[in-house]
Amino acid sequence: MDQVAKYRCADQMMVFRSLKTIFAALACCVIPILLATWAMPRFIAGVGEEEARGPLYDAVVEHHLPPMAFQWASSNLDKTMAGDGDGLIEQAEMVALGAGRDQKALAKALGLVTQGIAQAPANPRGWTLLCEIKAQSGSADTISCLDIGFFVAPFDWYVSRRRALLAARLWPLLDMNVRDGAALRVRQMWESDFPDDHRSRMALYDVFLEANGSELLRAGFAGHIEELRAINAWLLHRQMFGS
Repeated sequence: MDQVAKYRCADQMMVFRSLKTIFAALACCVIPILLATWAMPRFIAGVGEEEARGPLYDAVVEHHLPPMAFQWASSNLDKTMAGDGDGLIEQAEMVALGAGRDQKALAKALGLVTQGIAQAPANPRGWTLLCEIKAQSGSADTISCLDIGFFVAPFDWYVSRRRALLAARLWPLLDMNVRDGAALRVRQMWESDFPDDHRSRMALYDVFLEANGSELLRAGFAGHIEELRAINAWLLHRQMFGS
């Protein structure tokens, strides 16, 4: 009997080991499949976002985006995952660019950028777009939005022109704290110019052309006499000769 019991015990151990090997093999096969299934949509979304960034840059920074490029970039950004804050903000930028005064489209952009900021609260482009949409809709908290945007990203060249233009348009409504923040940023734009194309200084000329732009520029260079003379000379040259 003892011998039979030993054989049975040995058989059970062999079965147990076989099952353990089978389960381990299944785990080795199933886990990569599950990971691939989970990661593939994110990979596809990431590729789409990367491909859309070129046209989006052209639209946001260079202010030029042909209709076909706009449609192509929009379709790529539509694949953005819900948890991708930066991607949602880029998608919101694209929606807002095509919205014009379409309130339904602006509401969609507002929803997307709000979701994006919730996932990526330090993204300066998100705060800038949120403030622009609020300003366009006449929201009462536009000024506080701009104040938060300056705090979150003290200076970001990508949105510097948009923020300066927004501050100039809203200048009569801004409190002293936000005015000081806007003034500091325009001087930073002058100091951090791109020597190859003078992109930041060209943006300051656009600010100068705004109704309250000259007041913002004066505030930005108050107490900096030499820089004030330099920017006045540059603006005059730009106005007279266009370059």
